[in-house]
Amino acid sequence: MIPKISNSSFKYLFSLLLIAVSIAFNSCKLEEVNPLSGEAKIRIINASPEANQFSFFINDTLKTGQALNYGEASPYINISAGSNSVYTKLDNSILSNTNLRLFLSNNTNYTLFLAGKASKDSLIYVSTSDNLSFGSDTTATVRFINVSPNSQNLNLVFQTSLVDSVNVISSINYRSASNYIRIKPNIYFLRIKRTGSSASLANLDGYNLQAGKVYTFWAKGLVNTTGTFALNIGSLTDN
Repeated sequence: MIPKISNSSFKYLFSLLLIAVSIAFNSCKLEEVNPLSGEAKIRIINASPEANQFSFFINDTLKTGQALNYGEASPYINISAGSNSVYTKLDNSILSNTNLRLFLSNNTNYTLFLAGKASKDSLIYVSTSDNLSFGSDTTATVRFINVSPNSQNLNLVFQTSLVDSVNVISSINYRSASNYIRIKPNIYFLRIKRTGSSASLANLDGYNLQAGKVYTFWAKGLVNTTGTFALNIGSLTDN
């Protein structure tokens, strides 16, 4: 004969079962990896071609140590992964069009350019993810980013002499970045040219590309301008 279970005993056993299931469920949740946890790294560059010093804040904390002049870059900075508040200050005032949310993935490196001009109310961020794992022990790895606000499509040309073109990154518009490419290590003459034109707009001579290194080259400054803010080639070694 099957023994009868009283209502009170049944409720007690049912409660124990619920507790056991709850403990098991919560244990599973604790073992799950939160995709927003961890850290990312970000490098910040003042690419705005004016005589301003900008301070860059992430989550209300100054991250560059000091204000950056035109062309200056911070090192990579550790930032919490997930959604982050980003804004830029000029003369202790927040620039409204630079105040936004920036999502960063865990274990990912980023470069954040401030481009455009404050005097034209055209400041804008240009953000790229930096794939340092694309590097090679036998080749140099390069990419090209255009943050020249009055430029059209630009090419970055690598030459081993003043006449021959070894490699070309083509048709990079303002606020755009090329893919990473691998190139033979050598000492190069770098040229920026308008797409479809042979005339050089900016030069960087005698640049030594080394095997195993990852480089970011960027078009900075203004086309058809002379002096400090003339179009030029910025360079960074990423690793």
